[in-house]
Amino acid sequence: MEIGNKSTIKYFSLLILAILFLATNPVLSQNKAKKNSKANKLQSKTESKVEPKPEAKPELNLNLLNIFSDPIKQFDAPTYEERFDALNKLSEAKHPELNNFIARALKDADWLIRSRALQLISTLSQEKRSSLLPEIVKATQDSYFFVRGNAVLAIADISSQKYPLEQAFVKDSLNLLYEMRLDKNAFVREQTAKAISLIPDSKTIDYLAPLLTDEDLNVRWEVALLLVKLNDPKAINRLIAARDLKPDTKDIFSSALYHFGEKESLNSILSSLDLDQVNLSTKRQLIDILCQANDLRAVDRLIKLLETAKSESPRDEKLIFQIIPTLGNLPNEKVIETLKTLLKDEDLRIQLVAIESLARTRNLKIPSILIEHLLLTRDREIAEALTKAISTFEQVETIDLLFRARKDPQGQTRPIIDLALNKMGVTIDNLSQTIRNGKSPSWQTPKAATRWLAQLGIPSSLEPLVAALGHRDPQVRSEAAQALGGFGDRAAIEPLIILLEDPNPNVRVAAIDSLRVLGINIDTLSTKLQSSDWRTRADAASLAGRMGIKELVPLLITAVNDKEILTRLESIKALAKLKDSRATDSLIAALDDENAPIRATAALALGDLGDEKATESLVKMLTSYDVALGALAADSLIKLSSNKATPALIKTLSSRNWRARAQASRVLGHLQPESAITALIPLLGDPAAPVRYYSCQALSKMGVAAVNPMAEALKKDMRGANRYGVARALAIIGKDSVETLCRLLADPDESIRVLAVTVLAEIGDQRAVEPMVLALDDERFIVRASAANALGRLGQAALPQVLDSLQSKTSPKKRAAAALALKALGLRESAPALVAALSDKEDTVRANAAEALAVLGDNSVVGILEQLVKSDRADTVRAAAQRAINNIQK
Repeated sequence: MEIGNKSTIKYFSLLILAILFLATNPVLSQNKAKKNSKANKLQSKTESKVEPKPEAKPELNLNLLNIFSDPIKQFDAPTYEERFDALNKLSEAKHPELNNFIARALKDADWLIRSRALQLISTLSQEKRSSLLPEIVKATQDSYFFVRGNAVLAIADISSQKYPLEQAFVKDSLNLLYEMRLDKNAFVREQTAKAISLIPDSKTIDYLAPLLTDEDLNVRWEVALLLVKLNDPKAINRLIAARDLKPDTKDIFSSALYHFGEKESLNSILSSLDLDQVNLSTKRQLIDILCQANDLRAVDRLIKLLETAKSESPRDEKLIFQIIPTLGNLPNEKVIETLKTLLKDEDLRIQLVAIESLARTRNLKIPSILIEHLLLTRDREIAEALTKAISTFEQVETIDLLFRARKDPQGQTRPIIDLALNKMGVTIDNLSQTIRNGKSPSWQTPKAATRWLAQLGIPSSLEPLVAALGHRDPQVRSEAAQALGGFGDRAAIEPLIILLEDPNPNVRVAAIDSLRVLGINIDTLSTKLQSSDWRTRADAASLAGRMGIKELVPLLITAVNDKEILTRLESIKALAKLKDSRATDSLIAALDDENAPIRATAALALGDLGDEKATESLVKMLTSYDVALGALAADSLIKLSSNKATPALIKTLSSRNWRARAQASRVLGHLQPESAITALIPLLGDPAAPVRYYSCQALSKMGVAAVNPMAEALKKDMRGANRYGVARALAIIGKDSVETLCRLLADPDESIRVLAVTVLAEIGDQRAVEPMVLALDDERFIVRASAANALGRLGQAALPQVLDSLQSKTSPKKRAAAALALKALGLRESAPALVAALSDKEDTVRANAAEALAVLGDNSVVGILEQLVKSDRADTVRAAAQRAINNIQK
């Protein structure tokens, strides 16, 4: 039986009344189809031999009931119809004494009135219903199953409101509901299961689980689906166990387990949908599970259910509007084709839901489908829905699609596209604001906004496009520059010229292209370079360089000798940008120009040209007493990176001009020729700080090649600043100098040994641990102390060997230094060894161990230290122990 088919059943009047009650019950109002199904089962669930069966009543005539005007008087009427209507009217009017009428109704002789009263209790305020709570409990023992069922649902509704004053009632109610699960009537058990599921409790699953094996099939279905709604993973094992106990109805439990991830149970749901004994309400819930799972394997069945629901007369709208949104979560080709077909459905509501579902697929084909439909529709509501859906897709790409559709040569689609663009915020004002401050929907990026302004192609776009030339995003500036060329408005020339200095090459290229479109080209600039007005010549030279027009190099070389300084200056700058070696000779000549800015600009330009021919002239400029000129010459030599300059630079290292020595060292640091190492080492002690700095940097950049020469230099009695410079260079070189430094730990000169220890500590390489541990036994205290501090900087890796040194039996000096090293390390793992060292026969070892324990801050050693203060023979040890105690107890 398909889900949409409905057979005609003649209900007894009892069942009609039950449906009316269920329809007004707020707890059950979530699923009307389920109510109809449950009402249909009332008669079969009644055990006539054990409990009285509700008497048959004539159908309620609601039109006749409405003639009564005084519900209070009507409440005392002899017929149940009148009392029923009176109770409803009092509830709708929110009568202040409604609780009293409900109290009377709970004692009414008619089961139907009692049931309705139970449904209304939860609508009362907490204060009003407090006296009625015991009556609800009594109602759970009513002789009529329908009253008992409404009683348990009333308990659930009140309990779910979580009022603090009702917590005792809630707690007791759970125990009551636990008992109600054993009710002899299946309808009551089913309602009890619903009630339990609505009350949050850690034992909810435990309460419901036994009903999974209830003798009534509908109860089992209901409980399994309630566990699905609770969505608690603890239900999984209970469902599996129930499936094992009831293999004849295993599809019930497999369908629920499908929700919890047992995807192989899909067939259980599909087969259950085909069973006649599974009621409509349950099938609806199974479809809910199927829809929530977003399982692509279910697509074919969902599409079939949708087609069936559409083909029925009347259509099963509930099913239709349940499945269509689900298909949007299952994007495959079949789904897209199905949803695309629904765009032509005669029912506009279906079209609207199909549009939303298509948008939800996030398939990149959808925008073009929606735009195509937008061009065909004439319905305003559909157009708005399509516009909204279109705006949710890869928005920049979608707007670009709209602009392409806008290019219809006949212009027939432009109005509707412009309407869609307008609704999506693609207007001059919005796009301008986006470019100015970035405040816009996420899809209206400044870059895209700039492109769309140009594509709108209207005069009012010009001003915001010019403003976009100053945007911080280079892509935005590039888009704006390209767009301005297409406008053909010469008002854009000056802003585009400014853009020629943009740091981003793509922006400069876009500006150049647009300037050429606007008439700034080779011919016009050639004419201006030969103008009688020097300002025009200077501007033309600047533009020629910034626009990269190499054809103008000969004219620019001539302009380097122009009588006007500004023209010469702009020509040199232009030649530097064009990087044409034809200009080398004229720029070398400009190094002797009488004007200092010309000389400086020429020096920089030679570096940009990259012609090694300029090397010798630039090296000579290093000795210039013009500080800026020497530095600029060095910059250009670095740009040239020519080894041809090395001999001259090494010679310059001995110049009397310290600035020349510094700049030569800086250049050699970039060239890194090994032949310069010997000449650079003496400069580590140069009287001028910049010389010492640049020579140190140069040697450190040369790396391992400079290590041994510097070590040999140390052995040749280097002192003072020279020695410090070597240390700094070796530290900067880092790991490549470790082995050499370790060898220096054995040098006869104690100052070299101290320097080696210090540099190794700064480098922090673990290869230095063993050599520095050996240095703990050095004959000189300063070396031992330096090694101890250095080991402290090497961290955990040094601990094992330092601990071994603390136990040296042959060298008290080594033990004392090891204690100092452990103090520098400050690791708690060393505490036991240090405590043991407090008993060492050497005073220095005991004192150093006490100092090390103070650093660890371990309160457990205070007692031992106090004993040391009292009894140690050495003043130094007692003092160290006392200091340690003071530090620990701070």
